[in-house]
Amino acid sequence: MEHIAPSLPLMEASVSWKSGNVVRLLSGGEAMTVIGSDSVGSVICRPLNDERHLGIYVPPSLLVAADPGPDDGTAAHSADMATEIA
Repeated sequence: MEHIAPSLPLMEASVSWKSGNVVRLLSGGEAMTVIGSDSVGSVICRPLNDERHLGIYVPPSLLVAADPGPDDGTAAHSADMATEIA
């Protein structure tokens, strides 16, 4: 008897976050700036306008593009980010 594997839904490729992108965690929270990535694929982020904090290492699957708030100072990036991500 031949075994037939059930069809599995294809997963979308994850977004490649680039240094300078503004992101948030899927669960919400403060907007962060991407400052790089490590050798295992984690995205290194830092809270916006806060150079004192060390990098926060986040799996890319837990990040979404941040909607810039009026006080984020990121309005200039919003159109560029939407184009890059799309």
